[in-house]
Amino acid sequence: MNRDICINCKTKLEGPYCHSCGEKSVTDKDFTIGKLLEQTVDVFTHLDSKLLNTLKYLLFKPGKLSVSYIEGLRKPFMKPFQIFILTNVLFFLLLSNVDIFKIPSSYFFKQQNIKGYNISNIVLRKTIETNKTKNEIALLYDQKSATLAKTCLIIFIPLLSFAFALLFIRQKLQIGKHIVFSTHLFSFLLLMLVMWTELFNLLPKINLSTLYLNIIPSLLIWSIYFAIAIRRFYKVNWIYTIISTAISIAVIFLGIESYRFAISFYSLHTIH
Repeated sequence: MNRDICINCKTKLEGPYCHSCGEKSVTDKDFTIGKLLEQTVDVFTHLDSKLLNTLKYLLFKPGKLSVSYIEGLRKPFMKPFQIFILTNVLFFLLLSNVDIFKIPSSYFFKQQNIKGYNISNIVLRKTIETNKTKNEIALLYDQKSATLAKTCLIIFIPLLSFAFALLFIRQKLQIGKHIVFSTHLFSFLLLMLVMWTELFNLLPKINLSTLYLNIIPSLLIWSIYFAIAIRRFYKVNWIYTIISTAISIAVIFLGIESYRFAISFYSLHTIH
């Protein structure tokens, strides 16, 4: 084996690392038990360090993680879509029974009119077409809608990115920069929902509506966080920050409502 040439890109080596692709030149020492153990430990400690740094910035420094990534400070942090996947997994592992992004059959199947559709009639027609009972249809629907709700959340990233691209068109930023910011923003939203719901479950039961104990404080936290993040990332004045924060939150809520219906409608119609 020619150890003077990078096996990956065929560039001439001038040290242990290729200056073209960054890959390390492999030697026999890389396969000793001690070296393999060292590399294994390094992977976990490096991942922990990146995860902790990412979470610290994501939770307590709104917009700073996106600014750092755009400016090129990336090594201490997880990549945007890595943190999105992590928060997505956490959300559906810990809050699998929460109906934020899906409509349960116990509610959906009873509706006489949702956006012009008589859902109860569609369910009745499905029982005839498939020769299944209503309970069997409901079980299949809940399984399919839960799976789709988990896997399709990524569509909120381009939705938010497009909204920010229009709101801040004068900044003339590349769409990729809006995507980075939107990914971090939506990841925070999912993570905050997990943390807030888990905290709410630990509190003593209070005779107040769940709406006021959960949704209203969440909306307040989102508003403050979004405003700070938008001002820090897009560098706009406070008036435009408040306006764009209100619009972005409205886009998210409208998007969630449309998402829930689309997932539910598709899940019901594709049952065979």
